Amino acid sequence: GWTMLDVGTGSGILAIAAEKLGAGKVEAFDYDERAVKAAQANTRRNRCRRIRMAKKDLLRWKPRRTYPVVAANVFSEILRLAAPQITAAVRPGGCLILSGILRPQESETLRTFLAQGLQLEAASRRGKWVTLQLRRTPR
Repeated sequence: GWTMLDVGTGSGILAIAAEKLGAGKVEAFDYDERAVKAAQANTRRNRCRRIRMAKKDLLRWKPRRTYPVVAANVFSEILRLAAPQITAAVRPGGCLILSGILRPQESETLRTFLAQGLQLEAASRRGKWVTLQLRRTPR
């Protein structure tokens, strides 16, 4: 029964994986309308019924609830600009996974999210890309 938010869903693969791994509800959005349509088609192909997909502008978005797991696969410049909104969507004690970060942008992106009160749990580097796993401190 856990829930997940997939920011910058692209093809919908993370949302689909979350449902297949037992998420009771997954919310996903992307700014690109073509990505949303592709993700919707992929969720249908994979017989996913618990994913809600939408087109939203991350920089104008205001989270209405919190999630135990948030994945954000967006270019690091946008991640940094939207750090307050993204962090606000993570439940206290919850996990935030950031990807779409180029190695030269890792330090600045990490500093931005640490300043939001998150703690780094792990960093994964593959080729020119970095993924950061952070945790929001419980209240």
